[in-house]
Amino acid sequence: LCPVSGEADDAAVTSDVEGQLVAFCCANCKAKFDADPAAFLDKVEGLERKAANATCPVSDQPVDAAFTSEHEGRLVAFCCAKCKAKFDADPKPYLAKLGDG
Repeated sequence: LCPVSGEADDAAVTSDVEGQLVAFCCANCKAKFDADPAAFLDKVEGLERKAANATCPVSDQPVDAAFTSEHEGRLVAFCCAKCKAKFDADPKPYLAKLGDG
């Protein structure tokens, strides 16, 4: 189903999300999704989201997939809940480690 409208999807109208194809019912829904994917990602059936990073941007330790946050449409992983909380409170100091700063 189209993650925007909930209608049947069309395999000819797709977008790439983290290396996986997402199909839409029409070009209008594709455009809405492409403009703000984070708003619709929870409605994408079967999407396997993978973190964009292998090391914690706060501590530089290996990540634990149990601790993640969404930042500007990207899944970011952390080593622990404490680092996740620091990032969530103020991501800006850590964005350079993710290639965004």
